[in-house]
Order: sequence, then C-alpha cells, then structure tokens
Amino acid sequence: MDGLGTIGAFIGSIISYKLNTNVLRKCFGIFLGIIAIHEIYNLVTSNKNKNNTHNKIEDKNERI
Repeated sequence: MDGLGTIGAFIGSIISYKLNTNVLRKCFGIFLGIIAIHEIYNLVTSNKNKNNTHNKIEDKNERI
C-alpha cells in the first residue's frame, strides 16, 4: 500500500507539470471547495447526532 502513494505522487507531479498554471489553480480551488462542503456537512450531521443522543438520554431519565 505504501507504494501506491509514491506512484500517485509521481503521476500527480507529471500531471501538474504539464497543466497550465491557471487550470491547476482552478482545479485546486474546486477541490478545496468540495473539501470545505464535506467538512461542513460532517460538522452539521455530527451535531444533529449529538443532540439526538442527548434527547434520548433525557427521555430515558424522565421515564425513571
């Protein structure tokens, strides 16, 4: 598995060398946007899960 990272880095360096700088910047910007959306989604869904767990614990305590 360690060799795959090396191969990927090598292929990525060849692609980035051959691409126009402006195209590379746009692709990297799109990549960062996708990562940001993914992180925000994970943050929102993890907070919903925490709230649901907290509410379930309160409901069980009220029953007792």
